[in-house]
Parts: sequence; C-alpha cells; structure tokens
Amino acid sequence: MENQNVSPETVNGVSVSDSNDVSMTDAPAQPYINSKITGVLLEGMKIVAREQPKDPLRVLGEFLLQRSRELEGGGKDSTTTAPATTT
Repeated sequence: MENQNVSPETVNGVSVSDSNDVSMTDAPAQPYINSKITGVLLEGMKIVAREQPKDPLRVLGEFLLQRSRELEGGGKDSTTTAPATTT
C-alpha cells in the first residue's frame, strides 16, 4: 500500500500540525466527532489493546478503513469485526 499525501504535517492534503484549526470545544466539531468517529475509533482501540499487535497503527488503520467501507459504502461482509493481525 502506498502512502499518498501523508506527512507529519498533512494527511490527504489537510493540515494536522496546527491544533488551533479545529477545537474540540467548537460547537459543530464535537457533535460531529462524537457521532461519526468516536464509537468506531474506541472499538478499534479496544481490539488493538486486546490483541497488542506488533504494528498497532497499521491494524487500527485497516480496521477503520474496513468499518468505513461497511458503514459508508455498504461493505459486502458487515459481520467481520476486525482485520486479521500478526503478533
């Protein structure tokens, strides 16, 4: 898999280095994050904590991509809860 547009300062061309851009206390940001991201992110973090793979960020990233496809794109297999990992 090729990393496109990823650096410590940007992800897919969006700046992530300046934490003043979006505050979690902003009225529109917090409900959006809570409704769209928090639950799935916590689910993935629980899997990573339980399995403790040698490459936790890759495993979490693959989990998030899989869940994104299932939730937003009508994934073919919605019963799968986590990608296979190597420990």
